[in-house]
Amino acid sequence: MTSVHVLFAQDRTVKGTVKDEKGNPVEYATVSVVGNEDNYTTFTDENGNYEMVVPNNATNLSIEFGTYAIKNVKISDEDVVTTMDLAETLDGATVQTYGGKMEKTKWVGSAGQITSAQLQKRVISNVSQAIEGGTTGVVVSNPSGQPGSAAAIRIRGFSSISGNSNPLYVVDGAIYMGDIASLNTADIETMDILKDATATSQYGSRGSNGVVVITTKSGRSSAKPRINVDAKVGMTSRAIQNYDIVKDPAEYLEFAWDARRNQELKRSTNATTIQNTSANIARTIVDELGGYNPYINKGIRNSEVLTPDGKINPNAGAAMWNDDWDKELQRNGLRQEYNVSAMGSNKERSSDYYLSLGYLNEKGYIKRSDYERITSRLNVNTKLRDWLKVGMNISGSYQTSNELESTNSTAGGYNPFFVSRNFAPIYPVYYYNQNGQREYDPLTGDYKYDWGNARSLPSTSIGTRAGLPDANVLGTMNLNRNRSNGLSFMAIPYLEATLTKGLVFRTTANYNFVGVYENNYRNPIYGDSRLYGGSVGIGNTFASIYTWNQVLTYDKTFLKDHSISLMVAHENYALNSRGMSASRRGLPVRNIYDLAGAAVAVSSTSGTDEDKMESFLSSASYYYKNKYFFNANFRRDGSSRFSPANRWGNFWSVGGGYIISEEDFMKNSTSFLKNFNLLKLKSSYGTQGNNGNNYYGYLGLIAVTLPNGTMPGGLVSQIANPDLKWESQSMFNVGLDFTYNNRFRGEIAYYSKTNADQLYARPFAHSTGITSRLENSMTSVNSGFEVNLNLDVIQPSSSNPNGFLWNVDFNGSTQNNKITKMPEGAQQDTLIQGNLIYVKGHSMYSYYLVESAGKDEQGYELYRYDSAGHELTTTEFSKANATGRKIVGTSYDKFYGSFTNTFRYKGFDLSFMLTYGLGGKYYDGAYQDLMGNGLSLGSNIHRDLLTDRWTFDNKEGALPRAEFNNVDIANNSTRWLISRNYLNIRNVNIGYTFTPAVLKETGISSLRIYLSCDNIWLFTKRRGMDPQSSISGNNTAGAQYNYPATRALIFGVSLGL
Repeated sequence: MTSVHVLFAQDRTVKGTVKDEKGNPVEYATVSVVGNEDNYTTFTDENGNYEMVVPNNATNLSIEFGTYAIKNVKISDEDVVTTMDLAETLDGATVQTYGGKMEKTKWVGSAGQITSAQLQKRVISNVSQAIEGGTTGVVVSNPSGQPGSAAAIRIRGFSSISGNSNPLYVVDGAIYMGDIASLNTADIETMDILKDATATSQYGSRGSNGVVVITTKSGRSSAKPRINVDAKVGMTSRAIQNYDIVKDPAEYLEFAWDARRNQELKRSTNATTIQNTSANIARTIVDELGGYNPYINKGIRNSEVLTPDGKINPNAGAAMWNDDWDKELQRNGLRQEYNVSAMGSNKERSSDYYLSLGYLNEKGYIKRSDYERITSRLNVNTKLRDWLKVGMNISGSYQTSNELESTNSTAGGYNPFFVSRNFAPIYPVYYYNQNGQREYDPLTGDYKYDWGNARSLPSTSIGTRAGLPDANVLGTMNLNRNRSNGLSFMAIPYLEATLTKGLVFRTTANYNFVGVYENNYRNPIYGDSRLYGGSVGIGNTFASIYTWNQVLTYDKTFLKDHSISLMVAHENYALNSRGMSASRRGLPVRNIYDLAGAAVAVSSTSGTDEDKMESFLSSASYYYKNKYFFNANFRRDGSSRFSPANRWGNFWSVGGGYIISEEDFMKNSTSFLKNFNLLKLKSSYGTQGNNGNNYYGYLGLIAVTLPNGTMPGGLVSQIANPDLKWESQSMFNVGLDFTYNNRFRGEIAYYSKTNADQLYARPFAHSTGITSRLENSMTSVNSGFEVNLNLDVIQPSSSNPNGFLWNVDFNGSTQNNKITKMPEGAQQDTLIQGNLIYVKGHSMYSYYLVESAGKDEQGYELYRYDSAGHELTTTEFSKANATGRKIVGTSYDKFYGSFTNTFRYKGFDLSFMLTYGLGGKYYDGAYQDLMGNGLSLGSNIHRDLLTDRWTFDNKEGALPRAEFNNVDIANNSTRWLISRNYLNIRNVNIGYTFTPAVLKETGISSLRIYLSCDNIWLFTKRRGMDPQSSISGNNTAGAQYNYPATRALIFGVSLGL
């Protein structure tokens, strides 16, 4: 929604300002004289201002922006300011659909929209991240803070276990299958998130998970070109603090003594045994930890570091090293982004253009994690004849990323987040000599790193580090390389012909090329790679995607009150992807990044994938008196992913709308009803499909092997399933849209979505040699309510449009998910995957855990289990795990959304966005590990375990005992399941826009300076956890060591010339 403020001088020069309902200026809005658009058209500047000369007989203006429009703004001869909200003329507002734009009042679907003004406030490098908090019914997860990484998007619930759950992206009317990171947010005018069946059924099999329609900026008919420059520079840092881990070597040594003593003593209560064991462990614990003695410079031998009662030797003093892995691995990141664009038209206004160039360079807060991107775009439209229009949108992107290795696993000590959290503080980052000093390495020109290898020092020696020897993550980050380069190109030419009044033919082609080159180098001198002389790995992927559609539309109004809109279309889609990878070992020297420089071949492979789809679709809409609306869509898709018998799928939708506020009893009411500018009821029902992720799921596949080492052979790698077919989805939606007194706006909706015939990878017995086979065998239902409310708490007066404005926007969504059908067969009534269970009648993300029952008298953890119908407790986890697991909650938020406030006064503006989630559970596997799960020598711990656990000297401690290598302690249970509730201060933006009077003599038409901060602070149940990092909320295995979220603080300048 927008508001328009218009001033008119006596010389018929029209001046005005266009703002949205939050008081934000609307840039690039097209302003035209109604009936004379070809000769009298201009567009708004960055401040939402415009100025144009109009003929004396002009009476009305038309104002359009993206999917919104006001068709008739009356021109007054008086020098007054008139304010008009879009709700008054909603017939002009439009929604982007498959066949083009549709007037919003005539549309019966459900969608949210994010505008360029909203995008400008965010500090993001991937357009997918902009969707968070922007509309209802959308869950956004950011699994990685790695610069350039994409967010995971789920629209209206969870659609599939084994199939594809990502939304479809459409750019300028063309299906987009490339890397979403290649799009520059500065080029985007609007993003429409289509959610219900009416909105998505036109996209058929690919629309079942929702559709994100991106419309890029285009040229505007204007007397002179306009140049825009936007520059942003700022810092990045870690937004999520590390867990509260132990960082003092002395504290850890005392803890390690206790955990090692408990390992030896078990349940012993003999005082002499306890005393002797305590003294023995005190003498040996430093050696067992690899001989890392941080007090050796004080003349204290390994056996003397601890006293017999497990305390640090009082003569030890300060440790000669106390390296902080977090500090050494992190840095102050730097983010720079520069965008330049130009737009305009030729003198006759028959052609317009938009040209842009963008540069982004983000150095992550973790060393050696960088992202660099160059983008360019050219959008051109030309009217060759009154009835013929052609155009071309061309865009390109080149990206370079230095990525961290193994950021979703714990492999080989290459993960900085695993190391900084789990390495005990007795293990230094750098090499220290007997005097406690660091030494330089002539090979690297930097300090020597401690690689965890045995080495000798005068009067003592350091052995091999307990856990992950031959590793130093900072060393490998600096000496190794893991780089990727990406190239993306997209061309979208179109031709549009008006064959006769109301009958329009449009054909659009789309060619999208994506190329990725990956290079992994491991040095031959340090770390575990020295054992095989270093290595080089190369990978290439090239994909070409083609789409071509032909669309015929017909619009006609007859008998004054009746209107129809018809559309038929055909679409072809084809993908061809080729990839290869190879690796070699044995490098004679450092810094060789090509295969030719390595001596020994390790592996090589290549492959080609193809995917094709052909589609036929139609749409019909009927409108009566602009009060009653009906819409029906049908699409038929044929996919190469299924056998000929199941290749084609049919998808359809029907919907209707009723604008109650157009009734006479509303217009003529003397009660509060007369203040409704809009009250609209709408509903829809329809079907979509999902063809999954596997290109060849129905085929039997053979893997070529060398079984006897000499002759090639083959093994079955996939069993054929010719019965594989589309996942089918049906969705019901009902909603109410309203605007009250041009001040209070909102949308309330309810949806129910059934996903049937879900693609499920049915597991096979290991003896078959086949892990699983795709089948259509599950059904689930997603449902929920969505509420979006927008209120102008304080509005500026019509006589002072730059006065104080305060706008509040709130959106909230509920979600409920339930499995209604499981795969056939008794053994498949339930499916257990780690801590989650899939079972009929429960959510797809239900936790299935043993119940923790505290501890026994000797500090061992107790678990509850069932035996012959009786609940008992045991310290043996395997026994409890066999009969004691229960469904104990779900991972997803029951209620989630955002809350945004916008303030504006004169040239100053301030806005902030909060995002929240309530009602879910979070399994904190990272905390579990730090509290003793899999605890071994050299593993760090959380301070909770340090301060309040059971010991032989503190048997009243609240927490169970610590013990090395005891699988019965801190195992998977409800003890690690906590509230997922969160509140995130997602964005704050403050700026000042200079008035035209100030800029009059500068040659600058508009200027705004601003400060923006993203991911300011996250409030959760526990420091270190991030519920938004996982869709499933199951923070286990490697997921807990992903790159944590990034905080960004930037200063920006936007100017127009």
